[in-house]
Amino acid sequence: MRLRIVGCHSPFALAGQVTPGYLVESDGTRILLDCGFGVVSGLSKYIAVESLTSVVISHLHPDHSADLIPLGFALMVAKSEGKLEPPMKVFVPQGGSEIFHSVLQVQGNLAREVLSGMELIEYQGETIEVDNLTLQLAPTGHRMNCHCVRISTGTKSLGYTADTAYQEELASIFAGVDLLLAEAGAVSEEQAKAASHMLPEEAGKLGEETKAGKLVLTHFLPGTDTEDVAKRARTTYSGELIIAEEGLLVEV
Repeated sequence: MRLRIVGCHSPFALAGQVTPGYLVESDGTRILLDCGFGVVSGLSKYIAVESLTSVVISHLHPDHSADLIPLGFALMVAKSEGKLEPPMKVFVPQGGSEIFHSVLQVQGNLAREVLSGMELIEYQGETIEVDNLTLQLAPTGHRMNCHCVRISTGTKSLGYTADTAYQEELASIFAGVDLLLAEAGAVSEEQAKAASHMLPEEAGKLGEETKAGKLVLTHFLPGTDTEDVAKRARTTYSGELIIAEEGLLVEV
């Protein structure tokens, strides 16, 4: 299994950057975790969208889901060219289908086009089987319905915190993962509390508690001093520490 960082910036991106989107690949199975601003364009550097196996959206904040519309158009074209059959399964949190349909309605009644190549499937803290991968989803402490995910092959495991305040429960969800992809976007305790995000020190603490083999930090405001992020996370985490950047490929 391997992880490709398509995008890691939030809540917006500068030139050459993309908001959250992560490609997980294992033995031909390709899962896209989140699909924020610029992810479809960024993903096209590595694979065609129709070659994805499925898409998992952690929550419907736009920096994690806005490119579902470009994705839908790309899948519509792929379907018309005979490259997509059946529709792409797109997993969204409970209530996500209604939210997405509402967005499509107010932006010009685009549901017929955007949804022609995708099947929206709602989840609520459960286990999903996607080919050879098992996805265990659990709610996080964020400002809207958001889920983290643990992906396992049977021999390797990857955890993705999605957006969340630090919670002790996360340690048991991700215990023993080979790689933990953790958001570390908060720059102060006040911001962490107000926006329900983790500080680098908290992400490091989670990595240490889970005994993660590798800790990949992500979800950075453009212009963030990532050396400082790494320094702060290193005060609480002793394992292999990696700072996400667009295009980075990490073996799990």
